Amino acid sequence: MPEKNSTINGIHPAAVGKSVSPSVAPVVKELEMLFKKFNAHFFNSILLMPVITLSQRGTKSAKGWCTEKKVWAQTGGDAERFYEINICPEYLNQPVEEICGVLLHEMVHLFNIMKGIQDCTSNGQYHNKHFKESAEEHGLKAEKTERYGY
Repeated sequence: MPEKNSTINGIHPAAVGKSVSPSVAPVVKELEMLFKKFNAHFFNSILLMPVITLSQRGTKSAKGWCTEKKVWAQTGGDAERFYEINICPEYLNQPVEEICGVLLHEMVHLFNIMKGIQDCTSNGQYHNKHFKESAEEHGLKAEKTERYGY
């Protein structure tokens, strides 16, 4: 029998059989707050606020990604467009430091995109010396691996 305050797969036993409506909204809100704090601390608030999404990685081995173009738009005629930073939900069970590292990594890509700096190969997998330089300037360690570069 589960303890009084325990959960099963994140659902309290008393909720079993009742309508449970999980939401990613609190997670996205927390990531947006972290983005704003990291933007102020590491980038002097120069990054444009992207749309932050949670989407499975599919066939990619990525923990997240940043779009090279402003792919999101509000409804309406000449609506403002936004970049996207995605964090793969498969990795949200990692320690918070790991999740923050993924977000900061994608923020470095956004910084480079906004500056017109090509920091990856065309398939987005191999990170070049421009990524390394920007990453280290903004608080990340960038160690080289054979498969992904920096």
